[in-house]
Parts: sequence; C-alpha cells; structure tokens
Amino acid sequence: MGMSLPVDESDTRCNHDWYETSGMNDQERAAKALRSRAESAVLSSPARAPDSVDSLLPVEMLRVLHELRVHQVELEMENEELRQTQQEIEASHARYFHLYEFAPVGYCTLSEQGVILQANLHLRSMLGMSQETLLRRPLSQFIHPEDANEYELYRRLFSDADPLPAMVLRLLCASAPPIWASIKSAAGQDSKGSSERLMAISDITDLKLHEVRLQKFNLALETEVLARISQLKRMYTRLLLAQENERKRIALDLHDSLGQTLSAIKLIGGHRLASLHSHRSRAEKVFASALLKDLAGAIEEVRRISMNLRPSMLDDLGLLATITWLIAHFKAANPSIHVTEQIELEEEVIPEVLKITLFRILQEASHNIEKHSQATGVTFTLALVGGHLTLSVFDNGQGCDPRSVGQSNSHGGLGLASMQERTELSGGTFELRSSPEGGTLVVACWHLPIET
Repeated sequence: MGMSLPVDESDTRCNHDWYETSGMNDQERAAKALRSRAESAVLSSPARAPDSVDSLLPVEMLRVLHELRVHQVELEMENEELRQTQQEIEASHARYFHLYEFAPVGYCTLSEQGVILQANLHLRSMLGMSQETLLRRPLSQFIHPEDANEYELYRRLFSDADPLPAMVLRLLCASAPPIWASIKSAAGQDSKGSSERLMAISDITDLKLHEVRLQKFNLALETEVLARISQLKRMYTRLLLAQENERKRIALDLHDSLGQTLSAIKLIGGHRLASLHSHRSRAEKVFASALLKDLAGAIEEVRRISMNLRPSMLDDLGLLATITWLIAHFKAANPSIHVTEQIELEEEVIPEVLKITLFRILQEASHNIEKHSQATGVTFTLALVGGHLTLSVFDNGQGCDPRSVGQSNSHGGLGLASMQERTELSGGTFELRSSPEGGTLVVACWHLPIET
C-alpha cells in the first residue's frame, strides 16, 4: 500500500493556492512554484520505503518524511537549473571570446590609468608581441616617441567624453618598422564596476603610405607646373622683347625712311610752289598747296604711327619723359576729360625690364578710356611705396564687367587681358575694380627688385 497525505489537507492547500500567491513577489512565487513541482514529483514517484514500514509509521513521521523528500527534489531541480544557466553563461562567454579574440580589428581594454588589461590576437599580431608582453603595461610604452604628447592629451580625455573621436598615431612593433594606426575608444566597466576604456585599433599604414606617395606626386606635379609656367614666362618675355625690337625697327624705318622721304618731298614742293611763275593759274597753285598740306598730314601720321609702335624718346629720354608725352597727347586728344597726373618717383629706381611694360600698360589703359569709358575725369599714378612699384589708372566713366577680361567686347576686354598678361609675366600682380557707378581702377604692382 502506497504512502499519501490525508485527503482533506491536500484539498485545502489546492483550494487556497491562488490566495496564497496573490500577495507574493516574483521570487516568492518562483519558490512556491518550485515547491509545487517538487510535491508533484514526490507524489508521482513510487514510495521509497516498503508499504509494510510506511504503514507502521505515525502520521507525523509520514509528514516529516514527505517534507524531506520534497526538499530533496527542490534542491535537485535548483541544481539542474543552475547547471543549465552555467552552461549558457559559458557558451555566451565562449562566443564573446571568439568574437573578441579573432576579430579582424585590434582590440584592447585599458584601465582608467591607461594600463592594458586585455589585448586580442589581431592586436598582438599587428605589434608582433605576445600576450605576456602587452598585459599590465601602459599603452603609452608602445606609442612612437614623436606621438607621445598627442596620445597623452588624448588619454586625459578618457573621463571627459564618450565616445572619443578617432585619432591617428604611430605604434611601435617588436621586429618591424612602426605602423600608422587609427584609434577609437569608448567607456566601459568591469565586473566590479571599475571604469575601463575599450579601444579599437586599425592598421592604416598602407593608407598613410598612399597619402605620402600622393603628396610627393602632387609636389612633383606642382614643381613641374611651376617650372613650365616659369618657362612660358621666359618664352613670353622673349616674345615680347622680340616684338618690341620689331616695333622699334619698323618705327625707325618709318621715321628714318618714309618720314624723311615725305619731309624731303614736302620741302622740295614748298620751294617749287614759291618759285612758280605768275602766269601759272590759281587752280594749279591751290592744287600744289593742297598737295603740300596732304604731305604734312602724312608726315604727322607717320610720326604718330612710329611713336605708337615704339617711341624713340623711351630709349633717348627715359620712361618718365615718355609718360609725360603720352599724357599730354591724351589731354590734347580728349579736352573734355580732366586729367590728374601723379608721378612720385625717380627714373633711376625703375628697372629697365619694366619700362616698356609700364609704358604699354599705360598706353593700353589710356586707349581704353578714350574709346570706351565716357569718363569726365582720369587720374594717372606711378609711385614707389614700401618697396612696391605701383602703376594705377582711375577713371570715373561707365565701368565694365571685371569678368570681361580676356573677352573681346565693346569695353576693351582684350586690352585688359593684355595688360594683365604683361603684368603677371613680368613678375607683378594685376587688379581690376570696376562697377557701373564707381568707374574703373586698374592697378599693376611689382615688388622690387624684379628678377631678370
């Protein structure tokens, strides 16, 4: 005969289970459920003592024996649950260790003082060092000396910001040159609640080498471009010099050949006209006078063309005298324009290589004003201030679009481009300021001495 509890007590406990658990917390309910499961297991399991012995024990002994059996089953169930939990924890730890240890990025854990507490396989491989070499040593010992101060400033931010921005520095390796590394870090805590720093370290040496090669390539390309520009400047300067020499030759030919020939014809014609006999008709005399007048005009035109090509006074009297002549000619040709002339330097301080450039810029600027500006006032300034030779021309006319430099238009765009090219290729800087309301200011400036 099997062992069992009195029916009335069991029924009473079952009827009051809901009332007994309604006021319990989760832990108490779990204990109560464990108790119920243990009692069910005891009741469903065969009796451990012979029926003859159990039937001879008093009721109280049966109750104590039942309690012992239930408690034993509770412990067994708890042990089983703990064993399963321990297995899950170990499996989770193994997965974490596998991810940490074999990650394709270097990982390490630092203490609050910057001491290495953990280092994964990838980091050890990057540095060529063993676990024993890295652990319990400050990370600063593996930083390149030239980057030590930068790392120290970074480490001082451990407690101030999270996560910290990435930084790039060099790490020392056991048997290889230093590597470039990108370091990112975030705050963490160990099992005891102490602060840690979790760091991800990536080897970017190849990227840095590519950057260095790219910088060298860019530097070499820039050097080549500057050399080519310098070569083009020299070629352009020689071209301008050849052009000026050709202008000079043509101007001399016009003056010495054609000009002299026309002057001789005019002189002979004048003498011939004076010696005409009285019987010559008035019409013949008028024709001869008109012819002499046309000859005088042709001579003057030859002189003008010659001066425009290459004024001989530039070589004979110098730049300042030539500028004075050019401005006087501008005044005579434009009586409605008020002209202010400010020449504030001596001939000796002007480099020879700049004289023809200054003259051509001033010549082109005055030509643009005369043809396009509709100005009522013009100021020509040539001065030496603080080691800078500056030529400026200002007019109060209708202005132009500075973007028109280099374009052929009604405002002398190609002339502006010519002035800019002459200035820059001779080592100077060119500036154009213009607006419809403010007129136009052209400034050409050179820092002396000029390289020849």
